[in-house]
Amino acid sequence: FAVFGLGNTQYEHYNSEGKFVDNLCEKFGGNRMLQLGLGDDDKNIRGDFDEWMDQLWPALREALGMEQSSQAWLDKGVQY
Repeated sequence: FAVFGLGNTQYEHYNSEGKFVDNLCEKFGGNRMLQLGLGDDDKNIRGDFDEWMDQLWPALREALGMEQSSQAWLDKGVQY
């Protein structure tokens, strides 16, 4: 599993839902592919997400046993 939470550090319960889902996945025996990502709307949430996504593609490729030749379509990333 891989979780990216959205939030704002100005709020008391910053990213509580993302943290909650991440903890549940771990508690129920999920196989973690990537550390919890936290996006902060008070700073640069898109940059936070892009950095997390840069780590997600290789983690997915490894978890799914994809060949390196599949990299071409992975490099396209997410379109906003």
